[in-house]
Amino acid sequence: MSNLNTTEPDPSDIERRIAQRLKTSIADLEAVYVFGSRGKGNAHSTSDYDIAVYPRKPLNPLERIELAHQLSKITGTDVDIVDLSTASTVLRSQVISTGHRLFAKNTFEQELFEDFVYADYARLNEERAAILADVADRGAVYGR
Repeated sequence: MSNLNTTEPDPSDIERRIAQRLKTSIADLEAVYVFGSRGKGNAHSTSDYDIAVYPRKPLNPLERIELAHQLSKITGTDVDIVDLSTASTVLRSQVISTGHRLFAKNTFEQELFEDFVYADYARLNEERAAILADVADRGAVYGR
């Protein structure tokens, strides 16, 4: 017999509520992703939520902190928010490749953005290939 009175909130309901709150809080929000352990599906009950947003206009740091606080009330745990409009190439790639999208204002445009992220990451890897090979050969970053 299953226990219908579970204490664990439904992750899909939490993700839906996160996306809804962000859609109403961020003007010109293009997309929302969850990544990290929650995005990979291997989180435990106390895992934080790693959320990435893609707004047309970058969020200011205070706005990000306030949004994280609001979302922590929904999730019952810590929330970290990454702004993809200002994130590094590597972080953008990690979000897109390991997370999943909770919301897209325009799916086609968001898929174009994701393609750009992958292309940008591939270009970065080509540019730094010689540097990484040198580090691997020497076994050190700074020549020691």
